[in-house]
Amino acid sequence: MLEVFVAYAAGNEYHSEIIRKASEAASTADRKILPWAQKDTSGFPIAESVESWIQRADAFVADISSVNDNVTYELGFAIGLAKPVRLIRSEHVNFQLVRDVALLDTLGHDSYGLESTLIKIFRKREENPKWPDIQKNKDQPIFILQPPRPTNYSLRLTSAVKKTARLKFRNFNPSEVSRLSASEAYEQATSSYGVCVFWIEGDDENSLRNNQRAAFIYGVAKGRGIPALLLVPEDAQLPLDLHDQATRWREYSDFDRIIRGFRDEVADLQVDFVEVKQQGGNLLEQISCGDPTAENEAAGLSEYFLETEPYQRALNGDANILVGRKGSGKTAVFLQVRDRSRADKENIVVDLIPDGYQLIKMKEFILDQLGLGSRKEVVAAFWQYVLWLEIAYKLLEKDHQRAYRDPRLLNEYKKLEASFKSRVDTGAGDFSERLRLLSTNIIERFQGAGRYYNAACFFRCNRDHLWSRYSSAP
Repeated sequence: MLEVFVAYAAGNEYHSEIIRKASEAASTADRKILPWAQKDTSGFPIAESVESWIQRADAFVADISSVNDNVTYELGFAIGLAKPVRLIRSEHVNFQLVRDVALLDTLGHDSYGLESTLIKIFRKREENPKWPDIQKNKDQPIFILQPPRPTNYSLRLTSAVKKTARLKFRNFNPSEVSRLSASEAYEQATSSYGVCVFWIEGDDENSLRNNQRAAFIYGVAKGRGIPALLLVPEDAQLPLDLHDQATRWREYSDFDRIIRGFRDEVADLQVDFVEVKQQGGNLLEQISCGDPTAENEAAGLSEYFLETEPYQRALNGDANILVGRKGSGKTAVFLQVRDRSRADKENIVVDLIPDGYQLIKMKEFILDQLGLGSRKEVVAAFWQYVLWLEIAYKLLEKDHQRAYRDPRLLNEYKKLEASFKSRVDTGAGDFSERLRLLSTNIIERFQGAGRYYNAACFFRCNRDHLWSRYSSAP
């Protein structure tokens, strides 16, 4: 006998009763419609119960009349399992909130107003097409759903993925792209070997939208057997389906530990995964328009990058600043100039992408404590200091083996290393994390009254001392 599992929000008794009665009326001897409320979860974890019901079911129906994180997770899980899926929506519930989330609103669905209409919908056979298989992204195997606004913990995660796991990643950044449809979320999740999503506590619009995306992407990944992290603070409350599945953290340093274990899971999937190439298909199915964010295609960008005049001028050193509106290709030019310059082993390229979030406290400190003339001097000195620190970091990284082979260089190399470590917490990870720590340390250092006028001198003196350690080396 075929079983069709029906998921819906339990808050509205009227609609729950309509679904229950319609399910009973539409069931036949060879096809059973089973609402989730008729299942018994007593004494067993709810998440495992729901997942087992969906796995055993031959088809899945989800009521998306209202925004519900449990239903969205279960929908993603069913799609990940490649179950035939049907969506229903009550005409008596305002659909605007679902549209505002902008995740499931563009998926096809059946509307119902009365029990009789829903009975007809439930009696439809499972003939709707399954979601397509997506080719794995081997160059950037990790996908990260960034929170609505950058935070210290999101920066620490990306730092850990880069420096601890040593993996390249793609990400969806809501501050850059406002909309993430269900089809795009599905493609990002299924093309990955690992998925990381953040859960945000709160009832505001941004939290609601983020958590719906997180629930859906996490569900798709779980259904596909893709290693996935649902990252939440230790004391956060989650929906019942997700409460016991979350990876909880207390301190920023926990992310390094979490990612070390996650890296092993990703590596296992990469070794075991066998890709089956699809046969046939029309031309439109084979065409890809690429990702709207250049960083998400950095590894394969060179295959179709068009060498424009701005690119040639930047590569030749004729242009130092590239200006353009959002989406005009500035990042793509930057990435290609960087990669082309790195191809020459004699070059050391320092590519820095600061996040404005890291400098908010620094900006507030400067605006609040310094006069107009001092502001400009401190900002200029600060960025000079940061650039010299990053150049020193890159030299220490690239010249490590060479220095220990060359006695003439080793002594100066160690001096530079000691000077650098005295100024930067090298265990912090990547540039974003170092910049955040540097900004915080500077503000704390100059909190004493009457010491602000020394800020610019501090940067310049430390910069000159740092570079003198290495500039005289052979």
